[in-house]
Amino acid sequence: MRIPDIATQNCSIAHAIGVVGDTWTLMVVRELFLGTRRFDDLQLATGISPHLLSVRLRELVADGIVERTEYRAGRYEHFLTKKGADLWPVMFALLDWADRWGEWPQGRPVYVRHTECGKLTKLKLRCSCCDGPIHHANTRFEGSPGALAERQARMEKAPLAGATPARAKRGATVKGVTRSRATRNP
Repeated sequence: MRIPDIATQNCSIAHAIGVVGDTWTLMVVRELFLGTRRFDDLQLATGISPHLLSVRLRELVADGIVERTEYRAGRYEHFLTKKGADLWPVMFALLDWADRWGEWPQGRPVYVRHTECGKLTKLKLRCSCCDGPIHHANTRFEGSPGALAERQARMEKAPLAGATPARAKRGATVKGVTRSRATRNP
């Protein structure tokens, strides 16, 4: 299910959510990363209904994330395109977050092994310029003038129930709009 209102916002995260932000879409992408290719196998591995799987695959193909190849008359295998493969860091980040915050009485369900060195690995975000570690406390989003103007207009148009426009703006920056209260500083 695409989320058209979100996908049209002048925001990279909103656009990504509009394309792949639904539960079943991410489950299908997960299976494609795991090497599942055929419709019946995708359906069994995810538990998605055949109709919904058809819809999701059609959307993923239309968005250039998946390509399908006929392996027998009327039967197709599905593969991630370069655009689809570029979702790997997103999937890895979701896995890392779930491993950290999920409850796994029998231990983590999945490990990631780096095939070049043979060791188990975890997600590690580094700055592309200085190679220093990056996280929410040492980075900030900086919106383009167009994104900032759109955000400001949206916030003024529909403030939170009972909030004044000034109060609705508080805590919402993207360089020029303020840092949200995502975490409390100790």
